[in-house]
Amino acid sequence: MLLGRRTYEIFAAFWPFADDEQKDIRDPFNRAAKYVLTSSDRPLTWHNSHVLGDIDALAAIKQKSGPDLVIQGSSTLYPQLLAAGLLDELVLMIFPLVLGSGKRLLGEGPHASAMHMVEHEVTPVGTIIATYEPEGAVQTSSFPSPDPSPAELERRLAMADGSW
Repeated sequence: MLLGRRTYEIFAAFWPFADDEQKDIRDPFNRAAKYVLTSSDRPLTWHNSHVLGDIDALAAIKQKSGPDLVIQGSSTLYPQLLAAGLLDELVLMIFPLVLGSGKRLLGEGPHASAMHMVEHEVTPVGTIIATYEPEGAVQTSSFPSPDPSPAELERRLAMADGSW
């Protein structure tokens, strides 16, 4: 698993102590190697946990053979991984639930990345599970650009003078 420090702390305070009713998740989580991207010097107490001090350390781990790294939560990692070209696949689970405001999926940064869907499923309760792979930089000017209509020119003028 690849975790940010906060998600690691949440998991480490729960999964090693989970009861047998949750063993199907608990046991694989407890056995798995846990790589934690953190600048903190606080020790990692959960069995088989390893500090990664920076994104370069993560890139070195990715170069080694072994099982895939899976991120659970740790939303602050995604923008860094995308920017460094280290994210191979992004699985989004979209639930039919509106909670209001919250944090942005990929942070507040300026990084933009094109993705393409490689798989999707809609569950019986309406959850959408979509798998995407990075496709590189966002291509601009890829749509036909006809001359603007008179109504569009009028709208642009109104925007420019603040009356729109």
